Amino acid sequence: MRKGDAVYGVMNHDPVPVMTVGFAHVIMQVHSDCAVSICPVKQQAKQRLIESKHVVPDSSWA
Repeated sequence: MRKGDAVYGVMNHDPVPVMTVGFAHVIMQVHSDCAVSICPVKQQAKQRLIESKHVVPDSSWA
C-alpha cells in the first residue's frame, strides 16, 4: 500500500487491494449504512469475514 492508502475504502466505496480481517471489521462499521448489494468495499469486507469464519451469515443476510 502507498502513503494515504489507510483511508482507502473507508472514505469511498471502492474495493481495496488487500482486505485484512481487522480492516474488514472497520469497513463493516464505517459502511454500516451501506447496502451490501451496492457497496463494493462492504461486499469485499463481508466476504473476508466469512472466509476467516468471523461471520457466519444466515440465509436472510444478503
